[in-house]
Amino acid sequence: MHGQSPATWVHQLPDLATTNNAYNISITALSLSQIGIWNKDLPLMKEGQRLYGSALAALRDAISSRKIVAPEATLATIIILSTYEVSNPSALGQVP
Repeated sequence: MHGQSPATWVHQLPDLATTNNAYNISITALSLSQIGIWNKDLPLMKEGQRLYGSALAALRDAISSRKIVAPEATLATIIILSTYEVSNPSALGQVP
């Protein structure tokens, strides 16, 4: 759209929280893992990793149904999980 940046979709994130369980889990996983990385807090990083796995399972369930209930939240979930994978060493199994 005219006058919008590629990141404009980020402003829609708060409205998506009630529409998709996978979204809620993925944003929590990303947040916990980043806080854990910044503070060198291994328990937070491990909890983020655990929630990442839960978010992947919830996303799989969401996209395996015949009709995606909240496509915007599903897309946001995919972007959030991709961000997690790029920014988090635990996504590659590197958390001790």
